[in-house]
Amino acid sequence: MAKPSIYASLEFLNEFEWQLQRLSLLIEVLEGLAVSARDLHDVLSILLRDVHIKR
Repeated sequence: MAKPSIYASLEFLNEFEWQLQRLSLLIEVLEGLAVSARDLHDVLSILLRDVHIKR
C-alpha cells in the first residue's frame, strides 16, 4: 500500500503558520483572562465577607 502524500504550497503553509500564531496569541489572552476572572472572584468574595462581618 502506498503512503499518501500531502503537498501544500508555500502560500498555504505561510497562511497556516500565521493562523497558528494567531491561535496561540488568542489562547494566551484567554488564559490571562481566566486568571483575572479568578482573581476578581477572590476579591469579590473577600469584599462580600467584609460586608457580612460589618453588619
